Amino acid sequence: MTELDYIEGRILHHEKRLRKAEADYHHAVTFGELSDMRAKLTECQAIRAKLLEYIARRDELEGGVRHEQNQR
Repeated sequence: MTELDYIEGRILHHEKRLRKAEADYHHAVTFGELSDMRAKLTECQAIRAKLLEYIARRDELEGGVRHEQNQR
């Protein structure tokens, strides 16, 4: 397994985690208390930050190809 394969796997994993965390946040906003909302928002932000780190690393390994495509 190459480093790029590993990073692609981590990106998929964190995307799934982020979708679940966002659903949990939405539930907390709808039915929870303020402390629940804050905790779930913090969780979403942490997962999103980690996901962005992996995406940046993938782009770095690929020579910035995807980043350039997304900027058009």
